[in-house]
Amino acid sequence: MANLLLALWFIYITQIVAVGMQQMLTCFNQRRRYAHARLFGYVKTNKDGKFELHTIKPSGYPQSDPPAHIHVHIDANGYRSIVTEFLFDDDDRLVSKIRENSIRNNFMISKPEKTESPFAQKFSYSITLQK
Repeated sequence: MANLLLALWFIYITQIVAVGMQQMLTCFNQRRRYAHARLFGYVKTNKDGKFELHTIKPSGYPQSDPPAHIHVHIDANGYRSIVTEFLFDDDDRLVSKIRENSIRNNFMISKPEKTESPFAQKFSYSITLQK
């Protein structure tokens, strides 16, 4: 992978919080097509293939069991696209069967790392693209 210019990664990220879920469903029902979540964005990696995302930590969907997560879709020319979810190891909803299903679906689970701020959490995920 040393010769791969990872700056060509384009990453589409969506995240839904309680208000955003209803907003997305309303848009979908009215337009009968995919609508963006309330919180979404595109990211381009740096020359080393790295990026940082500063956002609020999502919650799980209201009145349901799935844990908090961030949807991630990665595209890079000449590589297989990746569609996954970033999950948080400290989430109370990430229990046995849900954790097992998440691992089986290749979702990425990360433990919080120490930060200088008592009000912030940091999670790191490592992604390798395949041809």
